[in-house]
Amino acid sequence: MSNSGNRIQHVLSNLLTGEQLYLRKSSLSREEVSKFIESFDQWQEKPPNHTFYKPAIYASVEVKFDYKRANIYVAKEFYLAARFIDSYPFVDWSQNSLQISKTDLQATPEEDAFYDILPGALSKADDFAELEKELKEHLYRDYFLVIYYNPELQIYSGLKESLEEFQLKCEGLIDEKIRDAIENLRNVYQRRLDQIEKKFMTQKDELITDELEYTARKREVLLTFGEPILAFLQGRRPLSEMIRVGKEHDRLRKPKNRLDKLPDLFSELQQQLYDLNFELEEEVAAIDEKFKEYLKQTEKVQIRAEKSDITVHALGLLWVPM
Repeated sequence: MSNSGNRIQHVLSNLLTGEQLYLRKSSLSREEVSKFIESFDQWQEKPPNHTFYKPAIYASVEVKFDYKRANIYVAKEFYLAARFIDSYPFVDWSQNSLQISKTDLQATPEEDAFYDILPGALSKADDFAELEKELKEHLYRDYFLVIYYNPELQIYSGLKESLEEFQLKCEGLIDEKIRDAIENLRNVYQRRLDQIEKKFMTQKDELITDELEYTARKREVLLTFGEPILAFLQGRRPLSEMIRVGKEHDRLRKPKNRLDKLPDLFSELQQQLYDLNFELEEEVAAIDEKFKEYLKQTEKVQIRAEKSDITVHALGLLWVPM
């Protein structure tokens, strides 16, 4: 071990575009940082009260996402840290890398720090072009944003909207659609009910007219029917008179027969209203089931950046405290 940070920085000064930075010790308490540290080879001998740094690399990157369907345009700027490996291109961004923020970094090391040596292959490198290329490929392949989409409702979630929040929003829209569908259904069934009511009222009015006519004719026949029968029986009226009286009786019988159908009319109305109510309940239940099924159609959407929208602003040496 040697206090050789400045010497190593000199070796890489012409290869890396970013300044030498140090990972803050306060960041080590985070679980993801702790796991990242565990991927390094540990020191065998550690003098007490000293910070030990192992070399890694950081990248300052910017990734732009443009997803017009959901009206999303956002640029993400962050740092990636990765440990070196012994084979070219010296870093595997898809393995043992860590996304960090600028607040995790500091420009000066801890006092009386010790530094590990760089991997041998790395000290002989003459450029890091392949490293940047691999980084862009990694970001293009593995870095994406996630939103949610409901194809039935044709709506997207926001970037910061959780699945639970999006589901609640969908439930609200579904409730609105259920209310609208039931209102339309109510209008359809109201027209059908109006038709049934109109038909019943027409028949009822006809029966009322028949009843008035029947009552009047009945009174007339009762006043006149008895005398012709008696006269006919006594031989004072011809048969033709009795035929005329018989016809009057037939005219009286017709409205009477229709009045006898009044109970059937009410029974038919009751059955039609029952059938209508049953159909309505079934259609309301079908509407509710149909729209509630919409909630299950939520999909996860991955938003990826175009390669041209991925920028590596800097690659630099990062010292990671052990």
